[in-house]
Amino acid sequence: MQRDFRYFRDKYDDAGARDVFEKICVELFQKMFENAYSVKASPGDDGIDILVGDLDKPIIVYQCKYFIDGIGDAQKGQIRESYNTVTEKYEVKEWYLCVPIVFTVGNHKWWSEWKTGKQQISTTKIELYDGIYFGIRNVVRS
Repeated sequence: MQRDFRYFRDKYDDAGARDVFEKICVELFQKMFENAYSVKASPGDDGIDILVGDLDKPIIVYQCKYFIDGIGDAQKGQIRESYNTVTEKYEVKEWYLCVPIVFTVGNHKWWSEWKTGKQQISTTKIELYDGIYFGIRNVVRS
């Protein structure tokens, strides 16, 4: 039987599911990049969940958001805040949003408009890695 990322919430509650999803992201990107590091939030993470590179050079950032019930105004606000925080403090070459769901058409429209607006005033590459990227259908097998 196959399950999606909601299984983590059922098993670990919301906070635990966020932690497990972020750990999956860290493991994946550490396998892809030898210089990928997770960033501990203490008290904040400056908008960085996973850092690729060194902070004294342009960096690549992966921001993992366990938005399992969709993307509403609150989630959009968190996305904007994470991006703005990291790009105000560091030189960011690439910024990736990682979520465990597949966007609706409306979410894709918002994302495209937001991304286009940001890229008109910045050289930062912005991309979305959604649930399909993480193999939503094969993540958890019971």
